[in-house]
Amino acid sequence: MYVTRQNMANVVATVSKQLENVHETLAYKKAFSKKLENLDFKVEEQKEITQLIANDVNEVKSNLSQIGFAVELIHQMVSGLEGKVDLIESKQDPPLERQNTVIPQPEQQNSGIPLLERQKH
Repeated sequence: MYVTRQNMANVVATVSKQLENVHETLAYKKAFSKKLENLDFKVEEQKEITQLIANDVNEVKSNLSQIGFAVELIHQMVSGLEGKVDLIESKQDPPLERQNTVIPQPEQQNSGIPLLERQKH
């Protein structure tokens, strides 16, 4: 088998074309790898953000739980105060009723009869 100038030129052209294809493929892979690295970085960022959001949600849940406890405590206090107000009102009602009853006054005119004797008549 003999190597001719034409055959050598064809082999060189074929190898050159294959090298160009390898170069293009490597460039594509390099760009693709860069995009994957960027995407990986963004995924890691999103994981961190998601974790921060989850922590915030848990904190808000805790705060809401504490607020609910405080509201329940206030409700119990108000109920206790209502009971005390009712008790005070019930203690004040008899004196108020006594104030509203008419107390007979001794007669303004003194008829000369002592008060005890007037009450007997």
